[in-house]
Amino acid sequence: MVSVGSYLIGFLFLLIICYALMKQSEELGWYHLSIGQQSLDEESVYLKNTKAEPGDTRKDFNERMVSIASCLICFLFSVIIFYALMKEREELGCYRLSIGRQCLDEESVYLKNTKAEPGDKCKDLYERMVSILSYQEKGGAWKRCIIIATIITFFVYIVYSINNKLNNISHYAVLLLVIFTLQYFYQNYINYHHFRRLKQNGVEILQLIKQKCKK
Repeated sequence: MVSVGSYLIGFLFLLIICYALMKQSEELGWYHLSIGQQSLDEESVYLKNTKAEPGDTRKDFNERMVSIASCLICFLFSVIIFYALMKEREELGCYRLSIGRQCLDEESVYLKNTKAEPGDKCKDLYERMVSILSYQEKGGAWKRCIIIATIITFFVYIVYSINNKLNNISHYAVLLLVIFTLQYFYQNYINYHHFRRLKQNGVEILQLIKQKCKK
């Protein structure tokens, strides 16, 4: 089931990436594929209506400044989201991109140094137990929050762009289902890859403490 779920999630992300690439090419002014010039910078959403024209009024100037500011904000958020994705992958123990297994739970910051090893002394066992109890302190929660918020915003945009409005109960039902699925998957991922393993490691350490550290 985990393997099937992974393929479904991968397929979903592939669709999202394809859609994002198509939208990005459109926003960059790429409207056709040819050997010659494929895009016009002036037609991209980032440069359109940003160049001053003779006869511009103060209102036109303000609109152009708002357009430039919007582009800068989008660029800034893109950099932040990319950084959050890369750091989150690193903290989850993902150090490569491949078709096969990309992540090792044992290499994540949440599980590293939490499993008892042969030859551990009482001090080592205590330190590993403290590491297990310090789960919330190991990773930046803001990264997960902004990634989840970005995905939710993306689906809200998709649903809204269908009819350019959200006044139908079916639209909210779709959003509710999507957000529920996202949150449910996230919670199950954390429970399966982190909390389940941490509980196993913690129980093992407690048993070793009872055996080795009796005074």
